[in-house]
Amino acid sequence: MLYNKKTATIDMTEGAILSKIFRFTIPVLATMLLQQFYNAADAAVVGNFVSDQALAAVGNVGLLFSLLVSLFNGIGGGVSVVVAQFFGSSDERMVSRTIHCAYATAFISGVILTVVTVFLKDPLFAVLDIPQNSLKDADIYMTYIIIGIIPMLIYNFAAGCLRAMGDSRHPLYYLIAASAVNIICNLVFVLVFNMGIHGVGFATLLSQIVTAVLVTVTLMRAKDASHLSFKNINFDLTIVKRFLLIGLPAGLTGAMFAVSSMFVKQGINGYGDIISAADTAEGQISNIAFIIVNAFNTAIMTFVGQNYGKGDRERVYRGALQGIGVGALITAVICTVSILVAPYSMRLFSSDPEVVRAAVLKHYILMPLVFFHAFFDLEGASVRGCGKSIFPMVVSILGICGVRIFWIFCLTPIVTPHLTFLTPPQVLYLAFPISYLLVCIVMSVYFFFLRKKWLYS
Repeated sequence: MLYNKKTATIDMTEGAILSKIFRFTIPVLATMLLQQFYNAADAAVVGNFVSDQALAAVGNVGLLFSLLVSLFNGIGGGVSVVVAQFFGSSDERMVSRTIHCAYATAFISGVILTVVTVFLKDPLFAVLDIPQNSLKDADIYMTYIIIGIIPMLIYNFAAGCLRAMGDSRHPLYYLIAASAVNIICNLVFVLVFNMGIHGVGFATLLSQIVTAVLVTVTLMRAKDASHLSFKNINFDLTIVKRFLLIGLPAGLTGAMFAVSSMFVKQGINGYGDIISAADTAEGQISNIAFIIVNAFNTAIMTFVGQNYGKGDRERVYRGALQGIGVGALITAVICTVSILVAPYSMRLFSSDPEVVRAAVLKHYILMPLVFFHAFFDLEGASVRGCGKSIFPMVVSILGICGVRIFWIFCLTPIVTPHLTFLTPPQVLYLAFPISYLLVCIVMSVYFFFLRKKWLYS
């Protein structure tokens, strides 16, 4: 039996659309907020109890790691879509095969990513031009992140399988446990044992191991098609091809996002530790808006995947449209509130007035147009839920990555002397809102005028 209330799954192929989307989204949102909360806890502890240099190091490592892991997280998204489609068509045998293949894929991906990260760490540090007095802390923190790659990917892939079947509550419970572990260990290791950046890195590693163990135990105890048995874990090339077909374009998109952000970060690092630390601090707050978008993204992709697998194309379109509208509206409200409280929220991560001021100025540039990013991302999620990832990838690479790189290297030197009312870092940050607006326009045209092609073909 695929749908069982005791397993906390939600069948999105029947019932009121918005009700199902919200029931799924709320636990996902809470999960992502908790994940951001314990990431922010690292930054808050480092910024307030270690140093601004360590805070800058954490921010640089986070950006660098997002570049390296994004490709595999995209493949994890492909796993979710494949499971959702088999779940929607009530194919229990293929749901089971896909979950077991997902575990093998996660482990192999983790080994590959670990090796690649070890070899690319130093060259990428050089590309980022990390301030010299932050470099040692960045190297230490990155070491702990590398050790945690395999458990992190196991959790991401397995939690994606659960969400694909409508179970968004268990991943929330795991993140609550991981957040508690991370925060308590952060405080104990840094304040009691005076471990500095070592303590923050070790706390992050422990929390990742906790989530991987919990999600694995839950799947092993399942009584339905999601039951996990280690002896049945296998690398099925036919299924892996489907993972890659759907997930690889999204992964490449994420990687290109990270590349473009890395170029921005490289420019920001050139202004010193204060601006670099401010960039990290602001990122912890602005990420809240992106988390809301990502939560609705996951819900819409799951909803579309289940109904597309069932063959109900009309429900696919109505659900996507309603989810996009509500998700974008809520994002706009959160962005407005975030702008209003920015002078106070940035103080959570640094007591240095210069860091706070620089962080607030970045926030004022970035947040007003995040609303357009929400439209683009949610429209892309609906398309990917149907298994069609190429167009969103092309739009993202050209419209976001291409525009940002062109702005940084070609336009910034030209326009900076004329935009005297902005600081040089703010001129760099304009690359973000400009790219949001452009890709939103392109994706909206595709979604509304070419929707029949991907809904009914």
